[in-house]
Amino acid sequence: MHNHYANRSRGFTIVELLIVIVVIAILAAISMVAYNGIQNRAQEASIDAMLTQTAKKIALYKAEQDSYPASLADAGIQETSDATYDYSASGNGYCVSIALGELTRFVSSSQQSPTTGSCEAALSKWTYTGGITYDGTTDQIHLNSSTTGTATAPLVATQGRARARISLETYATIPSGYRDPNSGLLLRSTYYASDKITTAQNPQGYSSNGNGTCVSTLNTWSACSFTVNTGPNVSWVKFVIDTTGSTRYSSDNIIRNVQITILD
Repeated sequence: MHNHYANRSRGFTIVELLIVIVVIAILAAISMVAYNGIQNRAQEASIDAMLTQTAKKIALYKAEQDSYPASLADAGIQETSDATYDYSASGNGYCVSIALGELTRFVSSSQQSPTTGSCEAALSKWTYTGGITYDGTTDQIHLNSSTTGTATAPLVATQGRARARISLETYATIPSGYRDPNSGLLLRSTYYASDKITTAQNPQGYSSNGNGTCVSTLNTWSACSFTVNTGPNVSWVKFVIDTTGSTRYSSDNIIRNVQITILD
């Protein structure tokens, strides 16, 4: 007897269909990651071009006027509608950041190459308590050798990157108890979720870190940096210079050229 079904093509089994769906999903995910990477690089290149041009105009204004412009408009810089600019200046330096999409990069008088991060390190934007004060004329932080206090930076977006770093220069003339015959600084960091309120844990399981690693050789400017791990769970980081526990780390320190940088 002739079998009417013998010549019919066999259809896909459920398992085969599932395999095809999984392969398509994997390819789509790979394509999305590649697209996001291309988009991020394009945003970075666009921001860097704008920052480079901005820095040149600020440098030209400084050369002609012997001071930094009070605003970007004073230097002939026209802000674009699709980017967010943040600019601050003092007698000693300037910082300008540009945000495009989810990416923010900056240049400053001490950081000439565009770098991921923002101008939130501008000392005029920090909060000061107790014996730690800000001198707007010199754009410097002053610590009191006998009165405790804090200097707290605004929250800085980490943008899901791996690390955050605060770098600065410090000068002291009096030794401190824990750093004798030198002085030092106690730096702390706290990590937050996207709501800027809830603390978040870094890959090591910490929601904050503190370390008095900065050592100031007396009577000379000393460079110091403090790098912390942030990771994908951390959306914001806050740095604090702290002497509230005691002034045993610090003495009469003066702090300048503070930068906060987000690192891959």
